[in-house]
Amino acid sequence: MKTFLQTDTIYNRLLLSIKDCRIKCIEDTLYGTNPDLYNALYSDSEKLIYKTKLELYELEWIELHFKKMNEIIDNKFYLSLDREYIISIIAKFYSEFIEKWNKSDFDITIFEEKKRLLKDIINTNCNWDNVIKQMEVAFERDRKMLNKNIEKLKFKEN
Repeated sequence: MKTFLQTDTIYNRLLLSIKDCRIKCIEDTLYGTNPDLYNALYSDSEKLIYKTKLELYELEWIELHFKKMNEIIDNKFYLSLDREYIISIIAKFYSEFIEKWNKSDFDITIFEEKKRLLKDIINTNCNWDNVIKQMEVAFERDRKMLNKNIEKLKFKEN
């Protein structure tokens, strides 16, 4: 039988982990410590890529909770407790947490795949933006060269 103190200690550690994740989200937002989120927040909110970047950050943030919970499970401090008991407490909380984020069909392999796909979409968009910028620069360079040649020809005619 688990004592109230043992169970309470796990819940307290769980709450501290959640608090750490929230602090990270706040710091990422306020101080721009996460380049992906910072990039998303300052991109055009009308474009689909904006929502994709935010969704990627959200998934990474949820994953951080999962990692923190694994740290609790693997913590040597709780060796006196039954590992299955700790996992059951955390699993109950985590399933409720995921449900609140409308991700009830959450599976870690699906999660990883979705994260990978979102990163691919973002990278493709960034590459496309770079190609467009390169083309704009090339057009501007060619326009300037053409105007320069026109001026030379005008000068030669006079």
